[in-house]
Amino acid sequence: MSSDRERDTVLQTRLVPMVSLDEVRDHAEAVRRLVKWEAIGVLLDEGPGAIVVVLLEDTRVVGALRFCLSSAESVKAIQAYGRDSDLTEMRCWQGHTMSDEQLVDLDKLTAIWQESSDQASSLDTQEVEDFFNQIETGTRKRGRGADMTVETRNQVLFDAHGRCMFEGCGTALTVDPLTGQRGNFAYLAHNVASSEGGARGVPYLSDRLSNRPDNILLLCDTHHRIIDTVAKADYPAERLSAMRQRFCRDVERLLDGLSRPPVPAFCVAWPVHQQTISVPSELQIAQALTPIGVRLDGQPNVLSDNETVLRSAEADTDNFWELMRSTVEHVAEQILRQSHVKAYRAALFAMGLMPSLIALGAKLGNKCEITPILRSRKHGLWYWPANQPRGEFFGIEGLEDLSNSEHEVCLKLALTASPEIMDATAEALGYRVVSVVANKDVIGNEALGHPDDGNLFRQRMQELLHKLGDNHGVERIHLLPCASNAACVFFGQAFDSHHPELMIYDFDPAKGPMVARLRVRNIDNRCSVDANVDSNSGPRGEMPR
Repeated sequence: MSSDRERDTVLQTRLVPMVSLDEVRDHAEAVRRLVKWEAIGVLLDEGPGAIVVVLLEDTRVVGALRFCLSSAESVKAIQAYGRDSDLTEMRCWQGHTMSDEQLVDLDKLTAIWQESSDQASSLDTQEVEDFFNQIETGTRKRGRGADMTVETRNQVLFDAHGRCMFEGCGTALTVDPLTGQRGNFAYLAHNVASSEGGARGVPYLSDRLSNRPDNILLLCDTHHRIIDTVAKADYPAERLSAMRQRFCRDVERLLDGLSRPPVPAFCVAWPVHQQTISVPSELQIAQALTPIGVRLDGQPNVLSDNETVLRSAEADTDNFWELMRSTVEHVAEQILRQSHVKAYRAALFAMGLMPSLIALGAKLGNKCEITPILRSRKHGLWYWPANQPRGEFFGIEGLEDLSNSEHEVCLKLALTASPEIMDATAEALGYRVVSVVANKDVIGNEALGHPDDGNLFRQRMQELLHKLGDNHGVERIHLLPCASNAACVFFGQAFDSHHPELMIYDFDPAKGPMVARLRVRNIDNRCSVDANVDSNSGPRGEMPR
């Protein structure tokens, strides 16, 4: 806007309320020259302490004004900004008071308008006059609003599926968990109160919203008391509306899972430097399987759960890695055998040291549909943080520097971070370096944040390993990983027949250069995992193949 005068016209709330109908009409004519709008709304806060007329372009507030007129003149004032036939939408920001700063900011008014979308009703001309008359006289309607109809009650019960809608509760309200007695133990609780004098009551709107299903929550006794008595100030109407919407959305998403094909879920928890790893809950499993388009078949199958022998062993000893080698072989065999009846489709919740996870992925291979699930380091939960695939979330560097007879190369897998010790290790090994690095905007534990990205990553890594062997004569790859659990398994699954062998390194607990821990290679078209390796030889006493 080019001047303060124009700003004052569009945001008349910067000035004192208009007190005459002529002043309103002059303002309506002036503001039409500056902005365009599709509809008119009335926005009020708790009390109400403020009543603002807003000019709307879709759901965005493009102008705002206030006036102080009689109820009859208030109707004419609103008509000055629209047509006689227009309905006027009224919304209440219940439980909140609009500040001076919010009243003079279109973005803040837009946010308030959108937050209040469920505390709303469309009024015709007579109803607008009735509302302003009620405000003018300071009267409140006594008693409760319209009774709930059978149809409304049933709709709320259908939406809730017989469970408490309070966030984090979900208690079944058709059975007593102590006695097993079946019955109706639910409360139908109004969001905006049915009575204007009740908890979250709103002048004029209470009666109009009393019989609307989306204004009613199914609650247990405890949470009914919390929102209406114990902590009602903490639960304004817009918070309860958002809670109800999330409940309905989550329930529908979970129930939609019933139509998806069932697959087994395998849990593999290998301790990391003697720290135990928690296996996922059934809720985490259900949520993690949704993006894959499958559901859990029966109970999760825990194949390895922080066994004492693994927790007690030091990760930098030969005995530990020989133990891990045999454990990887055993777990991979169990997964393939048990997933056979499901056409080798399964979900894998695996966590452990990076070489073990890469070796496990290699043993499982890429001909099956076994999908590793991400464990978020940030939240300690098993889930996919990205709602949509990111696509090429990484770049590949260094291929252009390779000859056609390299024999050995270093491959940096830097998706979580690119620590200096990784570069120092590569420099000490003395081979040319190829780097797979996450894009700067996503690098971190959640860089691979969607299962479709995992499938793409596995495909690209398979192509890269083929290219290194076929185009550049590479026979051995020194793999320096810094990646999430899911990325490690996906990378391992990329390993295929005729690929160069992988020497898989891990960080040294003593903070020295990275150390070779496991070797993955093909022997007679079978994937083999060896322990007790170093960067210059095969298993102890054996030259590399």
